[in-house]
Amino acid sequence: MTKIEEEFEIKEVVSEKEARFEGWRNRAGFFLAPFIFLLIWLMPMPSLKPEAHSLAAVISVVIILWICESLPMPFCTI
Repeated sequence: MTKIEEEFEIKEVVSEKEARFEGWRNRAGFFLAPFIFLLIWLMPMPSLKPEAHSLAAVISVVIILWICESLPMPFCTI
């Protein structure tokens, strides 16, 4: 790094409340994702093909895990 970059290096500072919220949000995703998966998978959707219905359930899990950041984002894209 150059001298200028060292002077203006941005350091993330997280308060205790923010850290507590992040932990709560991460744990909530692990419980919410399977619940939403089962809810969408078992919900009757006659206008969708069975493959599309399953895909909707899987995509909902991925979205929940992305929002809650329960898993690293690269892991959710695999």
